[in-house]
Amino acid sequence: MQAGGVFVTSFRLGVKTESSQIVRTPLPGLLRDVMGVTVEDYIPIYSAKQGVKFSAALAGPDGECGLWADILQPSGAEVVGSYTAGEHAGAAAVTINGHGKGKAVYVGADLDPASLARVLRTLAASAGVQQPMDVPAGVEMTVRKSDDKQWIFLLNHSSVAQTVSLPKTFTDLLTQEAHSGTIELSGYGVRVLA
Repeated sequence: MQAGGVFVTSFRLGVKTESSQIVRTPLPGLLRDVMGVTVEDYIPIYSAKQGVKFSAALAGPDGECGLWADILQPSGAEVVGSYTAGEHAGAAAVTINGHGKGKAVYVGADLDPASLARVLRTLAASAGVQQPMDVPAGVEMTVRKSDDKQWIFLLNHSSVAQTVSLPKTFTDLLTQEAHSGTIELSGYGVRVLA
């Protein structure tokens, strides 16, 4: 993958129009050309999980698919993840399609959180997106900008305290305290840094 814009979407894409009308074209509806795939079949997953094997572009351990699986038929898109079991073993689960100056990525599998996070980090890095800092699992980081100002929101989604390493000195806007080195987020804690 090369640097450029990346549009990432997931299963059930294109089912309805902007006015909530069900489309009468094969999924992903009006975005088939952008995504470079047609949804050949879709399967709700009730109990037995479906495995997903990734290609070198998204190299890493196999993932697990639960809840839903779109079976993709590429029409120009590169297959970067395939189902590993059942009647759809070997079928496309994740694809990347070159479109314009960017890439369109269809994640047809409801990937487990660790696999999805790894795939999204890989795609973001391929687009040149850089995080202002690394955060541990369970901590969400959101960045908001306006002109030359930037705010970093850290949300701990776990009941256990988490520590985040800071690349520079920040002010916690909720407490007005300056922090450098590391900052602790209590269980379910929130920090807003500037």
